[in-house]
Amino acid sequence: MPVPCPMCGSSHQRKTDSQAAFQVLASRRCDDCGHIWEPDAPRWLLKAGLFIGLSWVALGGFLTFGGPLVGRGQFEFRFFWLCATGITALVGCWCRLKETKATAGTCDPCLSEPSGAD
Repeated sequence: MPVPCPMCGSSHQRKTDSQAAFQVLASRRCDDCGHIWEPDAPRWLLKAGLFIGLSWVALGGFLTFGGPLVGRGQFEFRFFWLCATGITALVGCWCRLKETKATAGTCDPCLSEPSGAD
């Protein structure tokens, strides 16, 4: 059963494209009000994303820097994209896990309120 729209509560929705930099699940668009949201990802999926992201960073690091470190080959910058992809997955999944632990809040320090504001 689909998760209802957070704005109007309608269950009429479809998958849609998103402008998000990191997306765990496909965004949904409500057919009734047009609201776009991304459903909450299960914790196991976010933890798997952390493991996969760490694996990509390790593989990219080895392929990029491994040759000179083990005495074979040269520095290979072309594999650096593996590290960047892994770091993106790590940060995205880590932020989502923090959001699910603290039910209200955001991982982005630019969007959070200052701690001394009353």
